[in-house]
Amino acid sequence: MNLEMDGPLRTARWIAWLTSPRLPFVLILLLLSCVLLVAFAFWQRNHFVHLSHQLATRTSERDALLQERRQLQINVERLDALDRIEDIAMQQLQMRPAAPHQRIIVPLQSHAKVMQERALP
Repeated sequence: MNLEMDGPLRTARWIAWLTSPRLPFVLILLLLSCVLLVAFAFWQRNHFVHLSHQLATRTSERDALLQERRQLQINVERLDALDRIEDIAMQQLQMRPAAPHQRIIVPLQSHAKVMQERALP
């Protein structure tokens, strides 16, 4: 192929393409692609910021719930202690130990006897 011919031929092709009816369609398509790409990048950045904010919020909520759980476990352990229950009964409820005449002793029955009594209607 002749190099001298290639230059004018290439120029003619460019001129023909620039004056073709397809040029506005191609330019609009290219512009629309750029706009969509910029919009997607903007949405992606905003979504990332939103997710980061949610993660920080959820992390602080989790930490608060874990702290509350630890506090509740401590309270349960304190309330399970018999000495603590006795202190609450004596101080807050103004209870006192039962007098000897207020105590009732229930004899322990054997397991077999209890089962027999339950079996009889």
